[in-house]
Amino acid sequence: WFQIDLPESVTKRGIHSLSTFYISKHCVWVVVTGGARDDGVLVTDPYITMIVELVHTPDNQWCVGNIMDSNDIGKKDQYQKRLFDRLIEGRGDNQIMELRLALPQIVEMRLPLPNSDSSSTSRVSDNSREKDRQIDELTHQLRESEESRQEVSQRLEHVRREAQQERNQQQRDIQEKDRLLHLQEVEIRRVKESTQELQKSDNYQKETILKLEQNSQNIERRKCFHDLLKKPPESKDVFHLVRQNMSADWHVLGGQLNVGMNFREGLRRESLNNEIKLEKVLIEWIGNETSDVTWEVIIKALEACRRRDVAKKITKYLEEQDTYDKYIGFDDFTPFSL
Repeated sequence: WFQIDLPESVTKRGIHSLSTFYISKHCVWVVVTGGARDDGVLVTDPYITMIVELVHTPDNQWCVGNIMDSNDIGKKDQYQKRLFDRLIEGRGDNQIMELRLALPQIVEMRLPLPNSDSSSTSRVSDNSREKDRQIDELTHQLRESEESRQEVSQRLEHVRREAQQERNQQQRDIQEKDRLLHLQEVEIRRVKESTQELQKSDNYQKETILKLEQNSQNIERRKCFHDLLKKPPESKDVFHLVRQNMSADWHVLGGQLNVGMNFREGLRRESLNNEIKLEKVLIEWIGNETSDVTWEVIIKALEACRRRDVAKKITKYLEEQDTYDKYIGFDDFTPFSL
């Protein structure tokens, strides 16, 4: 809907008649006749009949063109000229202009002439037939022009439909390409996610295998360690591990190793340093056939002497031996760092 401003001579009236005439697709005439003003007074000349011209502009708006009142309508030439001008603008046919120029003369020629003799009547009849022929020819040309205009309009509409169909097809092709591209992106994301899951699973399997291998190695080492605990040590090996920390406690350690009291009391009376006394106690313990001589016994004896630090030193040394066969003693390996 468009709101168009009109003069009060058109709008400020009621109980009137209103007609619209389609001149062309760009022009409509609105004819307002009779009626009374808002105050009840009848409309008088020159506003009894008003013609309002509504024009459609290129910017898709409707506006008011010419406004003709009763005086303008009474001027026949001006009224006809305005009507034919709008027809020409709407139809775009030059034949309409020719018809408008020729129509008054042709109509005048078709009227019978009064008080004419037979010869004049014959000439008038011939002229009338000629004018009728011209009218028929112009009418035919006008009809052909209208048909040609309609044909051009149909062709134009056909081209527009084909162009619209092509645009619609292009739009559908673009949408289909977008859909396929979206599906490809979804598939790529799915493959990436699957690859990541597989990678995680592979990493988890590798970590599990590594842990199992480590556990297997630990089990093997523990087995080796337990085997070493049951192995009888050499006196010199034990002496190298405990001499720095247990020389002063040689008498107590000997008691925990079940070395005889007489032997220990004899050593006490001898004027020897503590390291020599410790070494003699270890030799006595290892050489006693009735005693249980193993690494496990010496470790438990040190723990009983409240020397867990020395017991841990021996335990660490035994745990560092990878296999039972690698235990070679201090003849080839002497851990001075201990």
